[in-house]
Amino acid sequence: MADKLYKFAMFIFSASVIVSFFLPWVSVNTQPVGKVAAVLTPGAGSAFTEISGFKIPIAANSCDACLIVSVVKIFKPSMQDVDKKVWFVWFVPILAWFIFLLTGRFSNSKFINLIYAVIGFGIFLFAFYKIETADLRNVVLKIKIEPGFWFTIWAYLGIGILGFLRFKALSFRKRRW
Repeated sequence: MADKLYKFAMFIFSASVIVSFFLPWVSVNTQPVGKVAAVLTPGAGSAFTEISGFKIPIAANSCDACLIVSVVKIFKPSMQDVDKKVWFVWFVPILAWFIFLLTGRFSNSKFINLIYAVIGFGIFLFAFYKIETADLRNVVLKIKIEPGFWFTIWAYLGIGILGFLRFKALSFRKRRW
C-alpha cells in the first residue's frame, strides 16, 4: 500500500510541475515609466504581460526579447547569451516527467530516491533563494512572481521530500532485516 501511495504522490507532484509550467510564472508591467523602460519594452502597451515557463524561451527569441532579457538580467546580471540559455527552462517539466517515469521502475532504489531528494530540494532552494534575494522593488520594470512559478518549485520540494522519506524508509527496512 505504501508503494502505491508513494507512486501516486510522485505522480501528483510531477504532474503539478508540468501543469504549472504552462501557468504564468511572472508578470511584467509593460507600461513604459520613462525613457529607460521604453527602450526595454519597445511598443509595449499599458498592461501586465504574463509569461509562463513555456513562453520564456519563445519570448526571448522573438520581438519581446528585450523584455525577457531585462527580466533575466534582474536575477542574474552577468548572464550572457540569454536568448540561447533560456531554452534550458524547458528541462523543468521534462525532468519532472523523467522522475515520474523512473519512479515506476526504481521506486525501491535508495540511490535513485536520494537523487530525487537532492534534485527536489536543490531546485526548490536555488529558485527560492534567487527570488528572495532579487530586489524586485528597485527595478525599472514592475515584476511580479506569479503562482505558476511557486507551484512549480513547491512541487519540486514535494518530490524532494518524497525522495528523502522513501530513502529513509528503504534504509530502515534494510537495517531491520
